[in-house]
Amino acid sequence: LAMAAAACFAAWYMMDSRLREETLSRSRQLAVDYPRLISRIVLYLGAGMSVRNIFFKCASEYSGSRSGNGEQGKKSEKDSSGRYLQEEILLVCNELNSGIPETEAYMHFGRRCRSRQYTKLCSLLVQNLRRGNDTLLEILQEEAENSFEERKNLARELGEEAGTKLLLPMMIMLGITMLIIIVPAYFGFSM
Repeated sequence: LAMAAAACFAAWYMMDSRLREETLSRSRQLAVDYPRLISRIVLYLGAGMSVRNIFFKCASEYSGSRSGNGEQGKKSEKDSSGRYLQEEILLVCNELNSGIPETEAYMHFGRRCRSRQYTKLCSLLVQNLRRGNDTLLEILQEEAENSFEERKNLARELGEEAGTKLLLPMMIMLGITMLIIIVPAYFGFSM
Protein backbone atom coordinates (compact mmCIF):
# COMPACT_ATOMS: atom_id res chain seq x y z
CA LEU A 1 0.00 0.00 0.00
CA ALA A 2 2.84 2.35 0.87
CA MET A 3 4.63 1.53 -2.39
CA ALA A 4 1.45 2.18 -4.38
CA ALA A 5 1.03 5.54 -2.64
CA ALA A 6 4.68 6.39 -3.34
CA ALA A 7 4.27 5.39 -7.00
CA CYS A 8 1.15 7.57 -7.30
CA PHE A 9 2.97 10.51 -5.73
CA ALA A 10 5.97 10.02 -8.02
CA ALA A 11 3.73 9.85 -11.10
CA TRP A 12 1.88 12.99 -10.01
CA TYR A 13 5.15 14.82 -9.37
CA MET A 14 6.58 13.84 -12.77
CA MET A 15 3.44 14.90 -14.63
CA ASP A 16 3.26 18.15 -12.67
CA SER A 17 6.90 18.99 -13.37
CA ARG A 18 6.43 18.17 -17.07
CA LEU A 19 3.37 20.43 -17.19
CA ARG A 20 5.30 23.25 -15.49
CA GLU A 21 8.14 22.81 -17.96
CA GLU A 22 5.78 22.94 -20.95
CA THR A 23 4.03 26.02 -19.53
CA LEU A 24 7.36 27.78 -19.03
CA SER A 25 8.43 26.82 -22.55
CA ARG A 26 5.16 28.15 -23.96
CA SER A 27 5.40 31.45 -22.12
CA ARG A 28 9.02 31.91 -23.21
CA GLN A 29 8.16 31.13 -26.83
CA LEU A 30 5.25 33.56 -26.75
CA ALA A 31 7.55 36.24 -25.30
CA VAL A 32 10.10 35.60 -28.04
CA ASP A 33 7.43 35.75 -30.77
CA TYR A 34 5.77 38.94 -29.50
CA PRO A 35 8.11 41.43 -31.26
CA ARG A 36 7.56 39.67 -34.57
CA LEU A 37 3.78 39.84 -34.14
CA ILE A 38 3.76 43.48 -33.12
CA SER A 39 6.05 44.49 -35.99
CA ARG A 40 3.79 42.61 -38.41
CA ILE A 41 0.74 44.41 -37.02
CA VAL A 42 2.52 47.78 -37.37
CA LEU A 43 3.55 46.96 -40.93
CA TYR A 44 0.07 45.91 -41.99
CA LEU A 45 -1.62 48.80 -40.17
CA GLY A 46 0.74 51.19 -41.92
CA ALA A 47 -0.29 49.59 -45.22
CA GLY A 48 -3.95 50.31 -44.41
CA MET A 49 -5.24 46.91 -43.32
CA SER A 50 -7.77 46.56 -40.53
CA VAL A 51 -6.82 44.68 -37.38
CA ARG A 52 -9.30 41.93 -38.19
CA ASN A 53 -7.75 41.41 -41.63
CA ILE A 54 -4.27 41.42 -40.08
CA PHE A 55 -5.19 38.43 -37.93
CA PHE A 56 -6.65 36.62 -40.94
CA LYS A 57 -3.52 37.41 -42.99
CA CYS A 58 -1.26 36.03 -40.24
CA ALA A 59 -3.44 32.92 -39.97
CA SER A 60 -3.36 32.34 -43.73
CA GLU A 61 0.44 32.70 -43.77
CA TYR A 62 0.67 30.07 -41.06
CA SER A 63 -1.74 27.72 -42.81
CA GLY A 64 0.14 28.16 -46.09
CA SER A 65 3.51 27.38 -44.54
CA ARG A 66 2.12 24.35 -42.70
CA SER A 67 0.42 22.75 -45.65
CA GLY A 68 2.79 23.98 -48.35
CA ASN A 69 5.28 21.73 -50.07
CA GLY A 70 8.87 22.61 -50.74
CA GLU A 71 10.97 25.02 -48.72
CA GLN A 72 8.18 26.45 -46.59
CA GLY A 73 6.98 23.01 -45.53
CA LYS A 74 10.53 21.92 -44.70
CA LYS A 75 11.14 25.07 -42.72
CA SER A 76 7.97 24.65 -40.66
CA GLU A 77 8.89 21.04 -39.86
CA LYS A 78 12.40 21.96 -38.72
CA ASP A 79 11.51 25.17 -36.90
CA SER A 80 8.50 25.00 -34.61
CA SER A 81 9.11 28.44 -33.16
CA GLY A 82 5.96 30.47 -33.23
CA ARG A 83 3.72 27.42 -33.02
CA TYR A 84 1.97 28.62 -29.87
CA LEU A 85 1.41 32.11 -31.23
CA GLN A 86 0.09 30.81 -34.52
CA GLU A 87 -2.30 28.46 -32.73
CA GLU A 88 -3.62 31.41 -30.73
CA ILE A 89 -4.00 33.51 -33.90
CA LEU A 90 -5.92 30.66 -35.52
CA LEU A 91 -8.19 30.51 -32.47
CA VAL A 92 -8.86 34.25 -32.77
CA CYS A 93 -9.75 33.81 -36.46
CA ASN A 94 -12.04 30.89 -35.65
CA GLU A 95 -13.78 32.99 -32.99
CA LEU A 96 -14.18 35.88 -35.43
CA ASN A 97 -15.58 33.51 -38.09
CA SER A 98 -18.03 32.00 -35.61
CA GLY A 99 -19.60 35.39 -34.87
CA ILE A 100 -17.92 36.39 -31.63
CA PRO A 101 -17.42 40.18 -31.54
CA GLU A 102 -13.90 41.41 -32.24
CA THR A 103 -13.49 42.94 -28.79
CA GLU A 104 -14.27 39.64 -27.07
CA ALA A 105 -12.04 37.66 -29.44
CA TYR A 106 -9.08 39.96 -28.76
CA MET A 107 -9.67 39.86 -25.00
CA HIS A 108 -9.82 36.04 -25.12
CA PHE A 109 -6.54 36.11 -27.05
CA GLY A 110 -4.90 38.21 -24.33
CA ARG A 111 -6.20 35.98 -21.55
CA ARG A 112 -5.09 32.77 -23.25
CA CYS A 113 -1.57 34.08 -23.81
CA ARG A 114 -1.25 34.94 -20.09
CA SER A 115 1.36 37.59 -20.69
CA ARG A 116 1.51 41.26 -19.79
CA GLN A 117 2.63 42.13 -23.32
CA TYR A 118 -0.26 40.39 -25.06
CA THR A 119 -2.77 41.78 -22.56
CA LYS A 120 -1.51 45.29 -23.28
CA LEU A 121 -1.70 44.71 -27.04
CA CYS A 122 -5.23 43.37 -26.79
CA SER A 123 -6.37 46.26 -24.61
CA LEU A 124 -4.93 48.69 -27.18
CA LEU A 125 -6.79 46.89 -29.97
CA VAL A 126 -10.04 46.84 -28.00
CA GLN A 127 -9.67 50.51 -27.09
CA ASN A 128 -9.14 51.27 -30.78
CA LEU A 129 -12.35 49.41 -31.67
CA ARG A 130 -14.45 51.03 -28.96
CA ARG A 131 -13.29 54.64 -29.13
CA GLY A 132 -11.42 54.89 -32.39
CA ASN A 133 -7.85 55.76 -31.53
CA ASP A 134 -6.10 57.97 -34.12
CA THR A 135 -2.68 57.30 -32.65
CA LEU A 136 -2.88 53.50 -32.62
CA LEU A 137 -0.12 53.15 -35.21
CA GLU A 138 2.27 55.41 -33.27
CA ILE A 139 1.50 53.62 -29.99
CA LEU A 140 2.10 50.24 -31.60
CA GLN A 141 5.37 51.46 -33.18
CA GLU A 142 6.55 52.51 -29.73
CA GLU A 143 5.41 49.15 -28.35
CA ALA A 144 7.36 47.38 -31.11
CA GLU A 145 10.55 49.20 -30.12
CA ASN A 146 10.01 48.34 -26.45
CA SER A 147 9.28 44.71 -27.30
CA PHE A 148 12.54 44.34 -29.23
CA GLU A 149 14.42 45.69 -26.19
CA GLU A 150 12.61 43.18 -23.97
CA ARG A 151 13.48 40.41 -26.42
CA LYS A 152 17.15 41.38 -26.24
CA ASN A 153 16.98 41.21 -22.45
CA LEU A 154 15.26 37.82 -22.60
CA ALA A 155 17.92 36.51 -24.99
CA ARG A 156 20.59 37.76 -22.60
CA GLU A 157 18.92 35.95 -19.68
CA LEU A 158 18.61 32.73 -21.68
CA GLY A 159 22.29 33.00 -22.63
CA GLU A 160 23.26 33.38 -18.98
CA GLU A 161 21.16 30.33 -18.09
CA ALA A 162 22.85 28.32 -20.81
CA GLY A 163 26.26 29.40 -19.51
CA THR A 164 25.30 28.29 -16.01
CA LYS A 165 24.09 24.92 -17.27
CA LEU A 166 27.37 24.39 -19.13
CA LEU A 167 29.48 25.10 -16.06
CA LEU A 168 29.32 21.55 -14.66
CA PRO A 169 30.28 19.81 -17.95
CA MET A 170 33.14 22.29 -18.37
CA MET A 171 34.41 21.50 -14.86
CA ILE A 172 34.26 17.77 -15.62
CA MET A 173 36.21 18.32 -18.85
CA LEU A 174 38.77 20.37 -16.93
CA GLY A 175 39.19 17.54 -14.42
CA ILE A 176 39.67 14.98 -17.20
CA THR A 177 42.20 17.22 -18.92
CA MET A 178 44.09 17.67 -15.66
CA LEU A 179 44.17 13.88 -15.18
CA ILE A 180 45.45 13.38 -18.73
CA ILE A 181 48.29 15.81 -18.04
CA ILE A 182 49.14 14.93 -14.41
CA VAL A 183 49.07 11.10 -14.56
CA PRO A 184 51.76 10.74 -17.29
CA ALA A 185 53.84 13.45 -15.63
CA TYR A 186 53.62 11.67 -12.29
CA PHE A 187 54.65 8.32 -13.77
CA GLY A 188 57.42 10.05 -15.72
CA PHE A 189 58.94 11.54 -12.55
CA SER A 190 58.68 8.30 -10.57
CA MET A 191 60.83 6.37 -13.06
